[in-house]
Amino acid sequence: MTAQIPESVILDDRRYDLCGTRDGSLLFDPLDHGVTPIALTSECRRGYMSTYLVDDGFLYLDEIEIGLDPRAPIGRDHQLLSELFGDPEPAGDPTPGHYVHLGYSITFTGGMLIGRELMSEFYGHMGFHPAIWYRDVMNLELEGGRVVSRVDRSNELDEIRKKMARDDWEGTEALPEWIESRFDIEFC
Repeated sequence: MTAQIPESVILDDRRYDLCGTRDGSLLFDPLDHGVTPIALTSECRRGYMSTYLVDDGFLYLDEIEIGLDPRAPIGRDHQLLSELFGDPEPAGDPTPGHYVHLGYSITFTGGMLIGRELMSEFYGHMGFHPAIWYRDVMNLELEGGRVVSRVDRSNELDEIRKKMARDDWEGTEALPEWIESRFDIEFC
């Protein structure tokens, strides 16, 4: 299996990987808009890569590269995207489904974990990387696309990694269950 390319979130001019959302929901899914992406590579089985931007406290879809049917690169799916994004700006590369500077409002409500600096000792070759594998982790809570709180979870996750390394579960509920309940970050 192959590690998957994560979605990106730009916060304070820094790029983070989207580790997941509390309920596992997607921030933007082309299928919800009638667009059927095809896999870009084995590292992007979902068929698209998105970059979100937190600007002035609100979440926007800023860039998307989406696998469109090569037999109809400006066909039905492209038309649907044009209607959705209002004549999107192509990225200028040969990929027909790569659009930039979208400014598309995301009205997500819930929590998300974003991480920077994936630690090489935790790198996995399958699926998405969980927040605990990142050195710098932020927990954002949103209501209707507006960031209502942000909490740095980096130190907390560092302490958990130390306990895991010592195989120290004493005095806590089972650590794997605690992590799952606290950060329910399934993202597929």
